[in-house]
Amino acid sequence: MNLSRIMRRVAQPVAGQSLVFSAILFFVLVGFAALAIDTGEAFSRQRQQQAASTAASISGLETMGVGGEDKDVVAAIKAALASNGITNAEPIVGDWPLLDPTVNYYRAYYTQRGSRVEYPVGSFTGSVPPEFNGIRVEVRSARNTIFAQALGVDTLEVSANNKATWCQCATYVFPIAVSTDRMLGTLPGSTVTLTWRKDKLINPADEKNHFVWAEWTTGTNVNQRLKDSLGGTGDLIKGFTETTPPSGYSNTSNNGIINNKDWVKISDSTLTPNSGELTSLLNALKTGKPILLPTFTKLNYTGSTNPKYTSFSVGGFVRVIVTKVNNPIDTIELRYVDANANCPCVDVPTPPVSEVKLALDQKLIWYLPSINTTSYDINLVVDVSGSMKWCWNTKTTCGTNSNARWYLVKEFLKKFSYKMLNVWNAPAGTPMNNEQLFPGEELIGQGGDNRISVVRFSDNVNTDSPSFGFVNSPTGTDPNSVKARTDLMKPKMETFINWITSGNMGGSTAGAAGLDSGIRYFDNVNADVRKDALGRPIKLVIMMLTDGLTNVMFEGNKKYSQNTQYIEHKPSGGGASKYCKDPNDPTAGSKGTPGHRDYPVTDLPDVQANCPWNGEGPSGGYARAPIASLIQVADRARTRVAPKRPISIIAILVGDQERFGLADLRIDRIASAGGAFYAKDPNSLNSALRAILVSLAIPCNPRDALIPAASAKVTVRDSTGAVVAGMDNMRAATDGTLIFTIPEPGNYSFIAERKVTAWSEFPLGANEVIDPELYKAPRDIRLEGTTYLPQLYNRLQAPEDIVYRNAIPFSIPENAEGTIDLGKYTMIIAENEAFKGICPQ
Repeated sequence: MNLSRIMRRVAQPVAGQSLVFSAILFFVLVGFAALAIDTGEAFSRQRQQQAASTAASISGLETMGVGGEDKDVVAAIKAALASNGITNAEPIVGDWPLLDPTVNYYRAYYTQRGSRVEYPVGSFTGSVPPEFNGIRVEVRSARNTIFAQALGVDTLEVSANNKATWCQCATYVFPIAVSTDRMLGTLPGSTVTLTWRKDKLINPADEKNHFVWAEWTTGTNVNQRLKDSLGGTGDLIKGFTETTPPSGYSNTSNNGIINNKDWVKISDSTLTPNSGELTSLLNALKTGKPILLPTFTKLNYTGSTNPKYTSFSVGGFVRVIVTKVNNPIDTIELRYVDANANCPCVDVPTPPVSEVKLALDQKLIWYLPSINTTSYDINLVVDVSGSMKWCWNTKTTCGTNSNARWYLVKEFLKKFSYKMLNVWNAPAGTPMNNEQLFPGEELIGQGGDNRISVVRFSDNVNTDSPSFGFVNSPTGTDPNSVKARTDLMKPKMETFINWITSGNMGGSTAGAAGLDSGIRYFDNVNADVRKDALGRPIKLVIMMLTDGLTNVMFEGNKKYSQNTQYIEHKPSGGGASKYCKDPNDPTAGSKGTPGHRDYPVTDLPDVQANCPWNGEGPSGGYARAPIASLIQVADRARTRVAPKRPISIIAILVGDQERFGLADLRIDRIASAGGAFYAKDPNSLNSALRAILVSLAIPCNPRDALIPAASAKVTVRDSTGAVVAGMDNMRAATDGTLIFTIPEPGNYSFIAERKVTAWSEFPLGANEVIDPELYKAPRDIRLEGTTYLPQLYNRLQAPEDIVYRNAIPFSIPENAEGTIDLGKYTMIIAENEAFKGICPQ
């Protein structure tokens, strides 16, 4: 068939079709109008609702704060919605109703970190419960359409929601970096005066009295970057979520969050605080309202002549009020408010969760304690290197004994050993006051069974006298055997303390060797199987006292040699030798030649932790760096598995380390959680002693009576007390194992609590009996003349509700993967005391 003929046939006009096409075209035009006008209005309304829900969630969270009133949160949310165009908003609890096109609606909820359960805002009387750490606001509305009604669509509904939670501050942070050391211990309301600095100070100890400029934004003009960062609302996110964050920030993947230990660039600008370009910006900060400033733990610099500060290591944030600027010139005066403040944030990426497994006894138990003392085998690993001769606040040999580091350690050991041997092992209730060591303090015997051993180290480890091992005879757990062992240990301890003098201090710091020898002390006497008189395992502890960084090799061809820039490190499999050097050393680019004599590395922690090998990834045949070996030995001690017992490590850094801290010297890496102490002066060493003695005094009590505690409430809380997991999001197995997830690395506590109203709630289980004979005098004087258990008797007399609780503390490390098994515990909900002891099985 001819194609042109077909085309002509198709193109011929047909009468009556124009009306049909016009009708179709009308609906098409109406559809386009509906798309352009009605849906355009809906999109605009949705954007407005999104902004309003964000503002309302932040405003509600700020009002909630800590202990805020529920009604005030409701008012703040409504006000924020109204100021963003969502007027006369109607609150909804539960499911959405049929929406009235003339009304705006919203739902608001309190949220908990790690839980999907939400509670409506407005449902509480008085203060908002402290377990909530976020607010979610959802806005919804419907509007009548104009053109879409012709298509059968009478209304268009849109909704938007956002959640604000407490997190690390990212707004209202200003780029004035102040010293962590200067703020440490400052009382709220105290005045702090600091001077601006760009040129490196001759004495690093003076850095704590100065501040440096940071910068949050990018750009080519250094002065403009500083001014942009100082202006406005201190929006940290403004710079760190840009495609190219400011150069010099070492952790740009965090999207607007600065973490502790991150390195942040110090501004290249040399504008002084009293320069005309900065005057108005700094004066604008004097509003009387708190602002946030980052703190530095260390300042880095470049240049051999006239060196300049270039970056700082972040130590956290402080909240301050600026009271004066440039009085005197180039100074700021701050009134300290508090440290490490939290701020509301929205849509911050959530880090990967860690799954945690915890095995509990089949039932939580109520018990009557009998003895409150935990016993320990404690090995003291004591640094006796040459730097122990220095004064606590200088790097020069001390002419006054009482200011010397060795003297501080000597006094510390006197007090510690008296508490842990004389007092701890004395029969329970025996008066043990010592006015010379502990004036005005009442000391009472604890009836414990502690042992102490000592190893000292400098260039190498030394186990010869006056060092001494654990006393292992007699082996009994009866009071006479405990006394006999204690009487043997006390003179040994006294001899060692008396030996600590300036003349006996000398050499380098072989920390890994000292710690390794301390571990062997436990194995030499089978400490893993030792138990106390009640059959409970003795806990193993190493306490390491050192005044500096480990700089002696513990493996390789230079074992027990100080790691200097002249030491040749040879790989075990053959190959090129390596020398460890200061990054500023002119010969740093040539690893195969000795370093320059003017650039020693013995006191550089980053070198001693990474060269010749940092212990991570391929070694290339090189030995571990001194600090890397120290960390390896500590990890081995803390993670020992059955039949070995894990060893808790307490590490104390003695003396002012100037620009270095616990993290720089990796003391925090070798200590168990909460066991790292920086005793930079005599007062902080005494504070460390008190904290250690308190932590060791936490009891682990036996079970004297078992009474089922049904319906106990179980939660997991973070270090702020916020609930991150509960029974609603835990998986439980029949053997008592619980599985739950943790949202981020940090310190947590697994908590069981029980609200008691009457003892009828605690019936005895099948075949369970309570023998009152166990509790008669003299075992418990309170039971004289009665056959009741004291808890039962006392509860019957008490009409008010009482909440009893207990906790298992645990930590989730950075980059944790897979399931973290905390082991098996018996949770003991104790009478009249919160957070009583926990006994690991």
